[in-house]
Amino acid sequence: MPTELLTIGPLHALVQNLAYAMPARQTLGYTSDTGATLQAADEITFASAETITIAADGSFSTRAPFIRTTSADVEIRLQAV
Repeated sequence: MPTELLTIGPLHALVQNLAYAMPARQTLGYTSDTGATLQAADEITFASAETITIAADGSFSTRAPFIRTTSADVEIRLQAV
C-alpha cells in the first residue's frame, strides 16, 4: 500500500498506526484532539520515533518526513510556515 502524502490546506483524517508522508517543507499543524500522540520518524522504523508535542491550542510544528498517530484516529490540518 503506498504512503499517503499529506498536503497543506485540507483537513486530513489520520488512521491509527498508519504512516503518512509530510509535505517537503516545515509545516504548522492543527488538531482538535489535543490528547493525540503523533510520532515522527522514517516510514518504517517508528520504534525510535520522536513524539510531536501538541500545544493546548491544538497546534504542532514538525519538519519530519513522516508522521503517524498512535492514539485513535485524528484529524489534522497543515499550513506552510
